[in-house]
Amino acid sequence: MQGIEKQREILERRLPAILDVIEDAEKGASRAGASAWLQALKKVSYEAIDVFDEFKYEALRRDAKKKGHYSKLSMDVVSLFPARNPIVFRYRMSKKLHKIVHAIEVLVKEMNDFGFTQRQNVPPPMQWWQTDSIMVDFEKDIVSRSRNEEKQEIIKILLQHDGGLMVLPITGMEDFDIVSIARSICQTHEQNREKSLQDLRKEVSGNRYLIVLDDVWNRDAEKWGKLMTCLKQGDRGSAILTTTRDAEVARIMTTGETGPYNIQKLGNKYIKEIIQSRAFSVQTPISDELDVTVDKIVDRCVGSPLAAKAFGSMLSTKTSIQEWKNILHTSHICNEKTEIFPILKLSYGDLPSNMKQCFAFCAMFPEDYEIDVESLIQLWMANDFIPVHKQDNPDMVGKEILTS
Repeated sequence: MQGIEKQREILERRLPAILDVIEDAEKGASRAGASAWLQALKKVSYEAIDVFDEFKYEALRRDAKKKGHYSKLSMDVVSLFPARNPIVFRYRMSKKLHKIVHAIEVLVKEMNDFGFTQRQNVPPPMQWWQTDSIMVDFEKDIVSRSRNEEKQEIIKILLQHDGGLMVLPITGMEDFDIVSIARSICQTHEQNREKSLQDLRKEVSGNRYLIVLDDVWNRDAEKWGKLMTCLKQGDRGSAILTTTRDAEVARIMTTGETGPYNIQKLGNKYIKEIIQSRAFSVQTPISDELDVTVDKIVDRCVGSPLAAKAFGSMLSTKTSIQEWKNILHTSHICNEKTEIFPILKLSYGDLPSNMKQCFAFCAMFPEDYEIDVESLIQLWMANDFIPVHKQDNPDMVGKEILTS
């Protein structure tokens, strides 16, 4: 147990610096050997944070005991754990501290081989343009203009249809539950499967209708067949418009009259407008070098408006042409297999270390789970993911992270 206070002070002094080094190291983690070293550094930093949490908890526990705030039940539970004996606690913490401090010393020596340094808090250089909030309405206008011809073609197909039920899948860039679909169409809360399908039959029977099913992923042909049986009761000229990114889903859903309508990639002209609307403010700077760089970034998006939004948002925080070139150098072209994941990964990699922890934590929730914002921020605070100064409000900092 000798030197426990000294070891704790060393760790308390080095931990903030280690966390700063992690932020610098993450930018160069692609180098050979650096990724494994970074993972080891993160692991030991998390262990160090846990040790400080144990010290804080033990201090609170002893203070509560001294003030008589322990109930008999609490005392009985604590007595089952010999680690709460002061001598046992110090012995256990001493072993942990020695192990962590030694691991940090080894990693710091290795750090020099990679050239990583502690992040310096220097003021950002003067921006070469001004930025403001995202022009969401403008982006919608860009996409609307680019899709106008295709939109008119789809409307024409639907209006000219006068035969039996037509299903027109739109493929481009949910859970297919027929009961919930039936309930939504009939606007009921019926839980019984058969009853909800009977209600759907009655609702559409003899009526001409247009139903839009957005973002369909389910490949179960049997489920689709049951839904179609009900919907075929509609009058001539009825149609179902579906959107999906899965070609197999489109094949299953398509009727014999017409094939899937394939939305084309967005033209480079519109992709460039989206990037510039996010990256710049009212006016785009005039520079041949900048224009060439933007055009190369446009090529990386391969017609995906979502990729353009991600790129534009990331570039809006960069203050020099060299930073833009660096992003271009580290980015990868999207394709049908990877979709826009290379660009999203690039955006994630550009985040500060604490923000990465916050968003990585969201992976704890299942897909399509509706996350309560206030609860999420509280969980971030409980895990010490939100760095705050004395004058900061953790809740406000958490909300800023969400909207950044």
